[in-house]
Amino acid sequence: MIYFHTMNFIQHPSYSEQMHDIALISSKLTIENINKLLERFELQCISFERLQTSGRINLIFNLKVQSKTSSYMEFILKISNPHRYWKEYRIKNEVYTMGYLLEHTTIPLPKIFDYSVNFETSILSCEYILMEKIHGHT
Repeated sequence: MIYFHTMNFIQHPSYSEQMHDIALISSKLTIENINKLLERFELQCISFERLQTSGRINLIFNLKVQSKTSSYMEFILKISNPHRYWKEYRIKNEVYTMGYLLEHTTIPLPKIFDYSVNFETSILSCEYILMEKIHGHT
């Protein structure tokens, strides 16, 4: 019990704090910024939309992208809420877990193309995972 006062990272953000952070991220997410992210893959974003399944912890976007040599493809852009409670650890843990599962199991998982755990250096100004879209039921 003595140590609880030093564990500030466990304090869960309020609903209004989370909604403020989501609004800030959403305002910075533009097709121009997404295209900067896709440049190195020689892809261009045609459209993106926030999926209805998005919540306060993860914002999920469906990206329709096109390369010079193919018709359109779909990607998922998963953006993590930047609040102190989840900062850096959520994305890093998810990427490492998916990598491990891809290597050691036959569970169908999306390929990760890019991710960032540092919103200060991120092209999108947020923590994110860019992955292929796989079809199925959840």
